Amino acid sequence: MVRGLARLLLLWGLVCSTPDGARALTAEDLMGSWHVLAHYKDSASDHPDRERWVDRVWKFEWEGDRLSWTDYPIVVFQDETGRFERLGTNRQSRILHFWEPSPAQLADIRDGLEVNKRGAKTKTLKPGGDGGWSSGGRARPGAMNFISYVEIWSIRDLAVDRPVFERSDSLSSGMTETLDGVTRYTTESITDGVLRGHYERDGSQVGTFRMMRSGATDWVKGSGKSQSQRFQEMATSQYAQGPAFQDQLKATFETSLSENGITLRPDDLDRLTQRLVALYGEGKSPKEIQKIIEKDLVAAAVASHYAFAPKGAHHDDTVRYGLPFDSPAARPVSQGQDGSFSHHGPQRYAFDFRMPVGDPVVAARPGKVAFVLDGYDRGGPIKSLMAKANTVIVLHDDGSFAIYGHLSPGAAVKEGDRVAVGDRLGRSGNTGYTTEPHLHFAVWVLDEDGTAHTVPIRFSGKGPEGFVPVQGAYYGGPGWNAARE
Repeated sequence: MVRGLARLLLLWGLVCSTPDGARALTAEDLMGSWHVLAHYKDSASDHPDRERWVDRVWKFEWEGDRLSWTDYPIVVFQDETGRFERLGTNRQSRILHFWEPSPAQLADIRDGLEVNKRGAKTKTLKPGGDGGWSSGGRARPGAMNFISYVEIWSIRDLAVDRPVFERSDSLSSGMTETLDGVTRYTTESITDGVLRGHYERDGSQVGTFRMMRSGATDWVKGSGKSQSQRFQEMATSQYAQGPAFQDQLKATFETSLSENGITLRPDDLDRLTQRLVALYGEGKSPKEIQKIIEKDLVAAAVASHYAFAPKGAHHDDTVRYGLPFDSPAARPVSQGQDGSFSHHGPQRYAFDFRMPVGDPVVAARPGKVAFVLDGYDRGGPIKSLMAKANTVIVLHDDGSFAIYGHLSPGAAVKEGDRVAVGDRLGRSGNTGYTTEPHLHFAVWVLDEDGTAHTVPIRFSGKGPEGFVPVQGAYYGGPGWNAARE
């Protein structure tokens, strides 16, 4: 009874707080369910000026002395007017323009919303020394065809009456760098119990959010449909026929591929997207399509992506490599082999050379151009760019292959070309998921089972044994050929 009274008093304090309120918030103030609505524009989308919205229900509960935070991304109102438009029998499309709850929908929020189990996640947060709360974990690189994915949720700045809700996710695999994304809700004011502030996702989705208390949540029910039917209808309602529908399917497929370290040419991606559209036209649900993407199409792409390389190849360790660039000045290694950021596991023998956009990228060893991905012109720490790094792959005579990544658009070679050491492949760039312009270079082999991993290599110079570039050191530039001997 005492705890219940104290909780009511705390909740009343939150309801009555103002932007200039002096009382610090506590985790107890968050207990219960909240409806969270964000409005934003997405600079990485095909329509960067279009106003978009996304809503969800957050539920906070105590688990002993820890805080349980559950996120429900699928919210159901009795009246979906303004949120979805009906396209036909049991089919709806999300409306992308600005949406605010109507009076009837506000009543739904107050009374308690229905939520769908699909996509729901729960994290247990521990108290921190700074008065905040956080879950734990970090991504670790996995095998070439598998990924490791970890989310960390945190709440901070409660004590200054400006709580920040942050959800960071880390993705790692043997083929990709560790990729980090952050969704942040920063409270700027609390009026009449409603939190309002700034919303941001990975720097590309930027806007505002509003968070208001909701009644108790309940699973989707009613309308005479089974939970499975409602589940499928709500999943299907996220899609619409036409260009927007195809763009969303393409984005889903492209993300699944990039998470497995696979990049496809735009025309191949369009062809496979059309296959997904046909599957949808056959009546398959988004859930079934997602299974096909993950189990069939991605698996086939993984198996075929390195079809040019023989399985069970052994790298010729007597080979000495030239530098993979011909720059007018010496360039530093920003991350070497066994680098702590992303060069570990299957990628442990990779090198990142920091250089401005436009330096010539050249073949470090003779071989045949086996793969060229070209035409992308954007780069930055935005996850939608994960699979959009211009790349040239050169297959060597011993079955190993070198990957030259993040190039500028305009490759100087085509697939099937033979190249010698020093032949130009393209120009350094900043395409794909990057934090700065650089050239990513590594030599790979396939094991007998098709698993790929980098191999240790040595560069020509300093005697017959050669050398291994080290992080922080500079290489190349005028006089390099003479000086390295």
